[in-house]
Amino acid sequence: MFILRGYALENSKAQESVTVKLRGALPISKMPVSASASRKPLTFKQCEKLSAVMREPVQLSGKNRFPVIELEMIELVSALRQHLIDDPTLSLDGVKLNGSVASYVLSQDNTRDFNDIDLIFYVSIKSEIAIHRIKDHVISVLKEFMTTSKEYIDNKDVSAAFLFKMFKLCDNSNCWSLLSLCDVDNRSIDLKFIDKMKRKYEFSIDSFQIELEPLLSICRKPMSPECFPVVWVESLFGPIEDSIRHLNQKIIATKCVEEIRGGGLLKYCHLLARKYNTVSKDYFEVQKYMCSRFFIDFPKISSQSQAIWNYMLNHLKYDNEIQLLFLSILLSVIKASTVCLMNLERREIISWIEYIRFCMNFQTNKSVYCSKALSASINHTSQTEFRAGRLKRGTESEIIAPKQLKRQ
Repeated sequence: MFILRGYALENSKAQESVTVKLRGALPISKMPVSASASRKPLTFKQCEKLSAVMREPVQLSGKNRFPVIELEMIELVSALRQHLIDDPTLSLDGVKLNGSVASYVLSQDNTRDFNDIDLIFYVSIKSEIAIHRIKDHVISVLKEFMTTSKEYIDNKDVSAAFLFKMFKLCDNSNCWSLLSLCDVDNRSIDLKFIDKMKRKYEFSIDSFQIELEPLLSICRKPMSPECFPVVWVESLFGPIEDSIRHLNQKIIATKCVEEIRGGGLLKYCHLLARKYNTVSKDYFEVQKYMCSRFFIDFPKISSQSQAIWNYMLNHLKYDNEIQLLFLSILLSVIKASTVCLMNLERREIISWIEYIRFCMNFQTNKSVYCSKALSASINHTSQTEFRAGRLKRGTESEIIAPKQLKRQ
């Protein structure tokens, strides 16, 4: 159900705090007397789930024959946090867990279906130099966890080997940077460094942000129902109880849909493929907004196909059935809700999706590729050919890119 009405968030500042000493060996924590509607402390079971994820061994994979880096996620966060604190030119204002892992921690379902880990470091970015310094800190932390000799390893080589994605956006409304790592299971570990960001979520179920400092402060001290840290979670969407209800009942809810970037269309189709519900009468208008923004952000067929392909690589890589369902839903949404494209451009992206779905059906059924059957399935008024290749991360040449197919 799309909830398009706005929520009146409480603008009052944090209320008076009192010092609460937890029983056991945990340190003293400061806990507000009452939480606002948009935030609440985690329960003991939720803290256990959070601790299990953050203390799970991770093996960071590197290109160019670099050795695998083995560490726990909490060790990576703690080391990077300390580097940022020690840098006098940067002002760290908090470390939070976001995205599908935060949703998993809050969900009643204990199925671990997340494919990436999103970590947010709120830090002041006053210039281009600050972004480069942040990158240097990430590389320094990676080198600290290397077991081989690091004296002769150049930072550029470490960056090329372990940073699979680098992105920055600085304008009037946004100032943030993204550095993405990858583990041996092909799972992304996204490190976001945010000074300001206009839109920090797409739907209510991915609007949760969990503070990690309390978990870092207890080190490896055991937790019990009578003794565990006060860890706060906030919903940027609005009242946190509503967001948690949407998560548990599999309801799609959003607001200010015109602010969602182009990738929101792909996330929306992914949620539909995972049996999330849209029961609002306004869903068609929402789809039109998301389709329009997708084609504004990705104006050419090459960028459109790459965006879809990369999303499938990052979020749908292990489930062929849900990949086919995702493509079918995306195709139907584009056909029904696209109003901003010329007929030729519309037929190009539709033909591309049909092509990929056709090929994946052949792979699923273990059938032999038939070029005549394929060409018959594509609209002859706008045929597009794509190179077939093994799905991998890395170089641009390994990503499917469109080429014009001559008429047969």
